[in-house]
Amino acid sequence: MNTEPTYVENTINFTLLFSQIRKKWYLFLICFLIIIPVALLFVKFGEKKYDAYGSVLISKQEFGSVGTDQVLVDDNRIIERSIILQDEIKRLNSFDLIHEALNTLDFGITYYTVESFWPDFLKESWLNETYHALPIDVVLDSSQVQLVGALVHLSIDESNNVTVRVDAEKSSIHNLATNQKVAEVEAVSFEETTKIGEPFSNEYLAMQIVPTSEVQPVGDYYFKISTSTSLANKYQDLLVAQPASTAAKAAPVESRVVNLSIETPIPEKGVTFLNALINTYISKDVQNKNQKGVTTVAFLEKEIAIIGDSLKKARSSFGEFRNKNNIVDLAQGKLLGLNKQNELEVEQSELENRLAYYKRTSRSLRNEGSLVTPSAAGISDRAFEELVMEHIALNARAKRALNYNNADNPLVNQIEQQLTILKGAISDNLDNAITTTQTNLRSVNRRLGQINSQVKALPDNEQEFDKLDRDVAYYQEKYDYLIRKKADSELALATNLPDVEIVDSVKISPEPVAPNGKLILMSALFLSLVLPFGFIVPSMFFGDNLVNKSDIEDHAEIPMLGVVSNGPKAGGLVAKSMPNTSVAESFEYIRINLQYYFRERNNQVIGITSSVEGEGKTFCATNLAWTFAEAGQKTLLIGCDFRRPKVDKYFKNDTLYGLANYLEKGFEIEKLFRPSSSPNLDIIFSGFSNESPIKLLEKPSLRELIERVKSEYDQIIVDTPPVGLVADYLILEQFFDLTLFVVRNNYTDRATIKGINEIQRKNQIKNLNLVLNGASSSGYGYVQSKSSYYRESASLKSRFKLS
Repeated sequence: MNTEPTYVENTINFTLLFSQIRKKWYLFLICFLIIIPVALLFVKFGEKKYDAYGSVLISKQEFGSVGTDQVLVDDNRIIERSIILQDEIKRLNSFDLIHEALNTLDFGITYYTVESFWPDFLKESWLNETYHALPIDVVLDSSQVQLVGALVHLSIDESNNVTVRVDAEKSSIHNLATNQKVAEVEAVSFEETTKIGEPFSNEYLAMQIVPTSEVQPVGDYYFKISTSTSLANKYQDLLVAQPASTAAKAAPVESRVVNLSIETPIPEKGVTFLNALINTYISKDVQNKNQKGVTTVAFLEKEIAIIGDSLKKARSSFGEFRNKNNIVDLAQGKLLGLNKQNELEVEQSELENRLAYYKRTSRSLRNEGSLVTPSAAGISDRAFEELVMEHIALNARAKRALNYNNADNPLVNQIEQQLTILKGAISDNLDNAITTTQTNLRSVNRRLGQINSQVKALPDNEQEFDKLDRDVAYYQEKYDYLIRKKADSELALATNLPDVEIVDSVKISPEPVAPNGKLILMSALFLSLVLPFGFIVPSMFFGDNLVNKSDIEDHAEIPMLGVVSNGPKAGGLVAKSMPNTSVAESFEYIRINLQYYFRERNNQVIGITSSVEGEGKTFCATNLAWTFAEAGQKTLLIGCDFRRPKVDKYFKNDTLYGLANYLEKGFEIEKLFRPSSSPNLDIIFSGFSNESPIKLLEKPSLRELIERVKSEYDQIIVDTPPVGLVADYLILEQFFDLTLFVVRNNYTDRATIKGINEIQRKNQIKNLNLVLNGASSSGYGYVQSKSSYYRESASLKSRFKLS
């Protein structure tokens, strides 16, 4: 039972690998000579980037102006805010803040220079950005539209003539004053001239080039116009804002320091941008405080005006009553019951105010309105005060989170859940407070009714006088309180301070952070060593060509009789011309193996074939025949390849007689044998005939010839056509005692070996042995062409499909 052989194709043969490395050493040299100079060029002239960095501290306490809900708190304590650092980082990295910061800078035009030694076709690829370092400035006319995103080339000569050149595939035209796109431009190409200091204008640009120094601005300069939106997007991508605690592995407390950094090719621009960003962030914080302070003062002024009117009316009523009734002092004669009545009325008023506040707060809570603290309503309830303050703070956090995060942010959802829970607690507290207040109010009303009946005996004017006196005292106290709070708020507004502090001022890294020269050179060296393996190893695993003896031994099922070293490029009869070389010694080795192989027989017929042309069968046949002859054995070399005879090229053939002529026409057999320069070697050349080679080889006269020469020669070497292309060899095989199948190093493919294995398993050719040709690492070979044996091409995959 025949089984498919197992081919070793997915393991690394290190001996073979090292052999291929030695053979293809030039790949390593080529990669080294290309990659290393490119890496050095990039390190030398590549755009260098520096790291600009700084840090700010965000305070947890709010200094300065506060809201109206906090200004009416009586304890005058510093309010501690609930800071979420990620929200503040989001604000620092927000598009709006960056856009506002960039609007204070002159980054709208980016300038470039180029080294003069670069050729023209490389100049635009090796531009170097610069900032405030050119002897010119480009001043744009903001009233005109401008070409945005396209590289503009300025070439200035000694006469201050400026050539303006633009060649861009795609760009856009913007109105920079309104930051609106006017049109898209598929391709822009123009070249116009102007002078320094003179206005320049066309359908794409409107500008003026002005000198910035007395230096003559001769040379090539480039610039590009950017919109504020594109700049903000660019710097938003470049900015890195992260909490300082991420740098420390074990922070004992939560850090509120935010580190800011940006990589930039121009250190001055990086420092300028970060300073502008920090200043804008601080300015926005103070601006928000000022707005809050102005709102608070305006609220207090409105309340003071209302209470002032009420106080004025109360005083007027009190004065009119005294004058009308000639009352000077009621202190004497007041009864204890009247004092009690006053106390109960005060308590009644407080309870009514408290009940009204609780009901109003309950309605605001149900209708999602704003809550007012009890202290703002003149009510003292510490527990409820803390709940309302917590609700106001949490609601403010929710609004800030929605401003800088989308609604699906988990933080927003978490705050909303906390608000829901807090609303439930406030609602329960309100219900209990309303019930308790109503109970207390009914009790006070009942007691007050009792007291009223007791003081009915008092004169009516005394009761009215006492009531008016209480009204004046109440409004006076309220008025004084609001005046004091207004003064505090105005002082806070006048002395507002930011809640942000600069910890580290913006600095620049002393060395470039990119490109990393050491890393690039190490990577280039590694790549120059690894890249050749990308050519060598895949060819070992996936290439069809066999590589060396060990590879053939891994695939072939037939014995290897010998290995022929790679000969000179010209080939030829190397056993004669170069007898002391390794290739000549290879044929001596094969001759000795053949003698041991057939020790019991003297007369041997050896057929030599291959799979395709170019594997060296004729080379092996002629040199092996010469080797046998020089060893003293009478040898005959027969050329049986009638289609493309090549034995003639190795020996001088001055006769028209050949085997094909003999088999076609017949003549004296002695005319076939041609002597060589070796006394022991005779040759029968292939000859030429128009008759079919197969018909010639099937003639009985060929058998008669073979039988005759076997008795006259010690060794008979037959050069045959390739077995993989024609059927000639299968006719000749009956005359052979041994067949040598020639395969060539790095030429014969694995499909050939599979075909030979199939022939061996079917026993179609007896005594089949392999000879590996060209098995050295010199890199030379005597055959350079893989052309088909015939004009018709044959698939290498199907050349062994024998019927």
